[in-house]
Formats: sequence, structure tokens, C-alpha cells
Amino acid sequence: HSITMSRKGYSNVIGIDFSESNIEKAKRSANESQCFTTFITADARKFNIGYKFDCILCLYDVIGSFRQEEDNVRLIRSIKRNLKKGGYAIISVMNMELTESIALHHESISKNPDALLKLPPSDTMQASGNVFKPEYYLINKDDGLVYRKEQFTSDNDMFAEYLVADRRYKKDEIITLVEAEGLKVEESRYVQAGHWDTALSSTDAKAKEILLIIRNV
Repeated sequence: HSITMSRKGYSNVIGIDFSESNIEKAKRSANESQCFTTFITADARKFNIGYKFDCILCLYDVIGSFRQEEDNVRLIRSIKRNLKKGGYAIISVMNMELTESIALHHESISKNPDALLKLPPSDTMQASGNVFKPEYYLINKDDGLVYRKEQFTSDNDMFAEYLVADRRYKKDEIITLVEAEGLKVEESRYVQAGHWDTALSSTDAKAKEILLIIRNV
């Protein structure tokens, strides 16, 4: 997104990520594209560069990537802190309404830990990013988190399997969180990535994200 915005003529474009390796890849891509884009290794919850932006993008699995809700709220506060008055932020979160409607596994892990042990692993995140395949996730009744077992192979062929838990939102929930931090939701819709202009129903199989356009009033 940062490189695309730079190509379109926007100035002072900065991309941040907590992963140094991701930032190095982004820098190489920017150099290859001859784009004047700055990339910084940083924790988005704490980010404060000292000046404010006209627009902030925070898409897909960022808000909701932390188990503790307070950490996700800190991301929203960071958006407000780094956004000019009257500036816009475009955020999206994973759609819990769709997640619940197609789920095959609803369990209390505290009461039935074997349910998590029996959950099949997949390489979905690395292969396609489509983390809405119901056979591969479990909704924990204890905390509302969505659990998955993700398998990864790195460039040096080292294999790893991680237990991933993410927090997904219903539309009214994410709107409430955003508005509680003093940001105004100008528009909200259920969407498919890459087709932002088409509003979908909450349980449409393509509606994996909830898109919000918000303004710092």
C-alpha cells in the first residue's frame, strides 16, 4: 500500500511494521520500484514520529491481532494520536459475523482442551492468507478468540507450527471501539479485499473484512 501510494504521487509516505525482515523486504521493493517511501521498524501501538498525517491505513489483521483487547485499543489510540484534525483513517478488521456463521468448531478450551489438540493444522496463512476456512479454526467460548494452527516454511526450509489466536469483530463492536476513542465513523461496510466499493451482507462468503472510513474530529 505504501509503495502504491508513493507511485500515485503522495509525499511523505511511511510504512511501519514490527518485523525487521518485513521492513527490509519492503525497502528492497521500494528501491526496485524507484519509489521514495520510508519504512520504519516500529510497534504500531507506540508509534509517534512527532508530526501528524493526513491519512492512515490500517488494514486486515492488525487491529485484532492481539489477544488482549487493550492492545487493540492502543492501536486505535495510536491512529488518533498520529492523525491530523480532520484527517482520515481507513481501517479494516476480520468479520466475526461471517466467522461465526460458517464455524464448525465452537468449544470452551478450558473445559475441553482436547478440542484444540484435535484441531487440524494448515499452511493457509503462508499459502493464501485465507483464514476463513472453517475446518481449520475454532471459536473459543471462554474468550471469543479464534484459534488456528498455522504451519510455515521459511526461506532456509526450517519448518514451524504456531498456535495463533486472533480477535475478530462484529460491525457494531468495532464501531463502538473507534467512537470511544473520539474518532468519527463516516462509513462502514462488509467487503471483500480488493473490491472495497462493493458493500456485501454480513455473512456473504466474500465478506471477510469490515471496512471503516473514520475521521479525527
